[in-house]
Amino acid sequence: MRNRKDAHEGDRHVDECSLSVPVRLMGRIKLDTITDLARRGYDAKITCSGCGHVSHWNAIELADELSRRRKPLRIEAVEPMMRCRACGKRGAVIQPVEQF
Repeated sequence: MRNRKDAHEGDRHVDECSLSVPVRLMGRIKLDTITDLARRGYDAKITCSGCGHVSHWNAIELADELSRRRKPLRIEAVEPMMRCRACGKRGAVIQPVEQF
């Protein structure tokens, strides 16, 4: 099970465990899949569990690449499959970030 620490990015609060983003006066938005990130206008910040290397992906491009490879789009299914380009280890944490 992942550490339940919270990360703050910009003025949005991101909970690493549930990947839900509070929206002012509207409740919480669940972000369970990569396509949910794309639909809500977020990119994906991918952090390697091994070395901490960080990469940013456009959520639409990431969803297209996963679909092309016939991989699942659920974030919890994708995280253990991700391989780091820096150290080669599998396992990552995917978080929503504002689009660049």
